[in-house]
Parts: sequence; C-alpha cells; structure tokens
Amino acid sequence: VLLSGKALKPERRGIQNLGNTCFFNATIQMLLSMPEVQRLEELSDTTSDLAVRNSLVRLRDAVKSKDIEASTKQAMNFRETCIRAGINIEKYSAQLDAAGPQQDANEILLKILDSLNLDTSVKLESTIRYSDGTSDVKSSTQVETTYIVDLPIKDQESLKQAIASFQAPEMLTGDALYEISEGQKVDATKTTKLVEQQSTITFGLNRFEYERSTGADGRVQYDQKKINDEVTIDQILTIDDKNYELTSVLIHQGNTTRSGHYYTYRKEGEQWFQYNDSYVTPVDLRDVLADAERGA
Repeated sequence: VLLSGKALKPERRGIQNLGNTCFFNATIQMLLSMPEVQRLEELSDTTSDLAVRNSLVRLRDAVKSKDIEASTKQAMNFRETCIRAGINIEKYSAQLDAAGPQQDANEILLKILDSLNLDTSVKLESTIRYSDGTSDVKSSTQVETTYIVDLPIKDQESLKQAIASFQAPEMLTGDALYEISEGQKVDATKTTKLVEQQSTITFGLNRFEYERSTGADGRVQYDQKKINDEVTIDQILTIDDKNYELTSVLIHQGNTTRSGHYYTYRKEGEQWFQYNDSYVTPVDLRDVLADAERGA
C-alpha cells in the first residue's frame, strides 16, 4: 500500500537550549502564561524598560508562529535586551566560579516583571504590635509591593498551608522586643497580609537554603542546600474570597541553583503542556500536580 501526503507541522515548538539556558527558557514560558503578557503591545520608544517590553512582545509573537528558529533567535535577543537593561541574568561569585554561575529562575522572573511594570504586583502589609499582655502598647505598619510572593515551605504540606502560615502572626524576639521602661520589655508580634491582589499572583516556593559550616582551615563557609519537601499544589485556591486557578508551574530538578534543570508547565485552554526547552509535550493535570509537589 502506497500512501502519500504532507508531514504535519507540530502544534507547538519550544526554545532551543543553547548551553545551560534552560532556566531562562523556563522563565520565558512562565512569562508567556500570563494574560497580562499576552495582551502586551509593542510601543515606539527607546527607553530600556520599553526595550524589554518590546523585545518580549516580539518573542511572544515568534513563539506563537511555531517557528523554533525564530523563537530561539528572539529569546536570545530578549536575553541581551534584559542584560542591557541592567537585569543580571547570571550571577558569578569570585569564590564559587568553579561551581558555575548561579542561575535562579525565580530571581530573573522577579527582575523582568519589575522592569515590565505589569498589573501583577501584590501589596504586602506588615504590622508589628507590641503588647503587655492585656493591650497594645505600640504598633506600626509598613506596606511593600512585590511581583513574587516568596513562601517558606519547610514543614508546610501544601501551598494553601504555606500561604496561611505566611499570613499568620509571628512572635518576634531579640532586638524586636519593645522596652516600655528600664529593664521591662513587652511581646512583639508581626503579621503580614496579602492585600490588593491582582488577577494574577505569582508565588515562589523557597526550595534553597544555606547551611553554615567550618572548613578544615577553620574558615566559615555557607553551602547551598535544596529543600526537597513535598508540597501539594492545589488546582484551585481561594484567597480573600477570590478564586484563583493554577495556570503555570516552573520546575527545578537538581541540588543547587548552579546545577540541575528547569522546565515549565503551562495551561492553554483546557490542555496542559510541558515546555522543556525545544520539546513541548501535552500532559495530564495529575502529572503536573505530582511533579509540582517535588519541584515547583
């Protein structure tokens, strides 16, 4: 039987890895999952901030064209534009050059979002209350704006629990105690709340920490360690009576930010895809959530 026909063009193409660029490719794919990025338009201006925006728009359109060569070229152009705008893509340490540069997708995503100035920021309101046990002696409130809400995940079983713990009152000690009279101090409690959330919220799970140790020469050193605790990621989260749906997950495999591999899951319509450099694979939501538990 002789059959003839045209080869089917892949529905989606990713971005080629040009040598340890997976962390940047994964960051790009998470950026492209944001509705705010999909709505961006190219503007005629030469300022560095708009240069980053316009380069991202050209990259987004190249990815939509399903042309992997064009996508990879625009990804490298976007990388160079970010560097010219002062975004430090790779960080080198004089003492750790042998271990390679630090390639932290979370930090790069934060800097790019800050440069784009999108409506995806979240306000964090922190209030410190000093109490003598019966009433507040003094209180102070500070508000900061961030594009990524970083959550400690040690001893947290789920993203939902990590968010609740992040906003729970925290007892302060040491210098935070407030002295109301000579030799008499009162308790200090700090509470941080997410306020004025936008339609898109990005959470960062702190999976890295530094352990202090003393070398053979007696010098103190800090070694980076990966936190491999399993954290359940829910498909739907309710935050202050608003329902949020999971749309993207960035995964890290490896023990430090100087080793391993990054890739991203994105939801498009009702289908999830894994964007692993140039390879794009349709996946089931259950597989996304299972992978997210270990590496999000």
